[in-house]
Amino acid sequence: MQPLICAAIAATALLTSCSSSPGQPEPVQYGGGDYPAYPSLADLCSSASVVVTATPVSSTVRAVNLLTNEQVEPDGDRLGPDDMVQTVTTVKADRAVSGRSVDPGELVEVGQPGGVLDGVEYQANQLGLTEGQSFVLFLVEFDGAPAGLLNPTQSGYRIDDQGAIEAPGDDALASELDGRTADATLCS
Repeated sequence: MQPLICAAIAATALLTSCSSSPGQPEPVQYGGGDYPAYPSLADLCSSASVVVTATPVSSTVRAVNLLTNEQVEPDGDRLGPDDMVQTVTTVKADRAVSGRSVDPGELVEVGQPGGVLDGVEYQANQLGLTEGQSFVLFLVEFDGAPAGLLNPTQSGYRIDDQGAIEAPGDDALASELDGRTADATLCS
């Protein structure tokens, strides 16, 4: 599924350069991806191959070929038609909430489109996975590639110091999630 989602992002990517301030990365805007929307927590949970609570520990930005998942070198701000810049965040799992078994302490890579690479900022919708903060992540996993968020706005939420999910927004899904505890009952 990742190649389809990522290919949709790459295919719709409109790489338009904008002027930037000296010393700042040159911005390049990716077009929006075609992500599914989830009207309820049940829909979100049933679509994820794994739901985990985790803490980001590091991240890196790389260009990859979506067909082979091999790293590529961009030519300035030019990428091939099947290439995409992605931020890969390594998260340390606290526990599996739903889906496959994830051991506490297991490292999971999560890829998102966009990032700063070679002085060029490839702008795309991303969940800000801040190192040291806890999140609940609704992921789809792929063989030989980082896991992906189901979508950048509905499949990752910060967990506050008391263990409650922070789900901003006024839609039904945010109302269903906000203040809940990310434990085994979340997706049951």
